[in-house]
Amino acid sequence: MPISLLEKTILKQLDHHFSTNNLYYKSQYGFRHKHSTEHALLELTDRLLTSMDKNDCPTSIFIDLT
Repeated sequence: MPISLLEKTILKQLDHHFSTNNLYYKSQYGFRHKHSTEHALLELTDRLLTSMDKNDCPTSIFIDLT
C-alpha cells in the first residue's frame, strides 16, 4: 500500500473518530474538512475587534497559518 494511501486512510479514520466524539478544539482549522485558514483569520479578526471594543488590546499574537 503506497504511503499516501495509508496516510489518507489513517486521516479519514482519525477525522471520523474526532468528529464523532467531539474531540476537536472548536478553533481547530488545520487538517479538517470544510475548515481553512480563512476561517482562522475571520475568528482572529473577530476576537481582536471584540477585545478592542472592550478597551482591551493584545500585546502580541503568534499564529501559524501554514
